[in-house]
Amino acid sequence: MSTVPIQEPFGQTATAAGWRAHRTRDVLLALLAFAAGSIDVLSWLALGKVFSAFMTGNVVFLAAGLFSHQSELSVHAAIALCAFGAGAWATALVMPREDPSVLWPARVTAGLVACVLAQLAFWILWLAVGGHPGSTVMVLLGMSAFAMGIQTATAVTLGVHAVFTTAVTASWTVLVGDAAHWSATRTERRRLTLVLAGTVFGALAGGLLLAHLRLWMPLLPVVLTGGAILEEGEPADSPRGIAQAGPRAAMLLHRAADQALAGFPNTTPVPPAIADTVAGYVELARTFRPQGAHYLENHRGHLMFVKPEERPFVTAELIRLTTITGTEPEVKDRLAALFAAGYSEVAIQIVPGQEHAIEDWGKIRRAFP
Repeated sequence: MSTVPIQEPFGQTATAAGWRAHRTRDVLLALLAFAAGSIDVLSWLALGKVFSAFMTGNVVFLAAGLFSHQSELSVHAAIALCAFGAGAWATALVMPREDPSVLWPARVTAGLVACVLAQLAFWILWLAVGGHPGSTVMVLLGMSAFAMGIQTATAVTLGVHAVFTTAVTASWTVLVGDAAHWSATRTERRRLTLVLAGTVFGALAGGLLLAHLRLWMPLLPVVLTGGAILEEGEPADSPRGIAQAGPRAAMLLHRAADQALAGFPNTTPVPPAIADTVAGYVELARTFRPQGAHYLENHRGHLMFVKPEERPFVTAELIRLTTITGTEPEVKDRLAALFAAGYSEVAIQIVPGQEHAIEDWGKIRRAFP
């Protein structure tokens, strides 16, 4: 066991786990980096295209926003910078830098508890506004950045070389430099690798949660979809609708078949109006060959064209419910509703061979300056 003094009860925990104390501390630092990575993804995607933890990026956004006359970007960056600074200042005020011989003092735990409480307040407000930031986006951003300021200042008091848990530049620089002194830097390389991996996997986890567990994470402010602009009286499953919107609508069928053939329940909500259609396609997919690799035929033409055998299941109702398809006024109304709900961007997929649809969507774009 390490002879470095450790404050209880951390020392008991490390002993019970059978690890040396500094390894336990390094794992905890990696977990903090994991949290920061996931929170920055959340902030970027849902809170104004800035970061809660990565302040270098926000300094750049502040200057870029001023230079390009994007006042909203500058304001968001300034709020994050100020709130982060406030959290760091308050933490430093009550938590002086610790003696390096104390690996994990009780004050560090107290600081992280304060960080958790700040994040809990963030989630309570999020729930209170029904998952749509709207006019509260600046408040939510400030609360999240304040919490990250607390976390960063708390980590700094540990005095661990090149570890901040909310930024990776220093960690990456030192890790690369340590490679020049391989035999003498084993412990530090392991620590920095853990912290960097924590940040990367935290960002990945945050993105996955946003995409697949929206009941538990804020909604993505970007919509990726497909669709078609129809003439008055033209059905959604017209040749144009099938060619332009059909591939995107068929994604729901492909996912349902993937889940069913893998033996899992379909986690994608299916509106009752198309439940029979989806079930019918799943039964068709069970006949795909080769057996054991149904996905090869299932995804043939994915996001490019509608296969002849799946055409009966790509109905007008499926297209209307899963894409942005309609007449020009109808599409404008749907987009306006999305923006009012808190979404900031809509990306429309143009399928191969339908590039002329760009002109149709250009008319829609010009309606939203």
